[in-house]
Amino acid sequence: MSHYATVEMKFLFEDELIQALESVYGKGNVEVHEKPQHIFGYEADEREQVANIIVRRKHISRVSNDLGFLKTEKGYTMFISDYDQKAHNKTKQIVSEYATRVIKNRLTKGKYRVKSESASKLVLQVR
Repeated sequence: MSHYATVEMKFLFEDELIQALESVYGKGNVEVHEKPQHIFGYEADEREQVANIIVRRKHISRVSNDLGFLKTEKGYTMFISDYDQKAHNKTKQIVSEYATRVIKNRLTKGKYRVKSESASKLVLQVR
């Protein structure tokens, strides 16, 4: 049984987090719950952790555990198993997708606009 680690980074914006997860794991593969639900290990064992946003293990790999995000007063906290963190770690990709979406969706509503964008670079320009 893999132990779950709590990732200390806080995801503040739900919409951008869901968009980032859908980008990494595919549309329709992200569950959103008002009331937190239990996440499960690779043997379908219920874990003590609960989450509002969940990517079920079947969308990660055959031997993975669920990936969960619990809504707190300070944002969303990620729960990822030790196994998945080592074997299928997409944390950097999730964080990168999330940050890009926050910048595009939140900053471009103000005085900035996206001038150019590539897989590794986002250039903003003052309007």
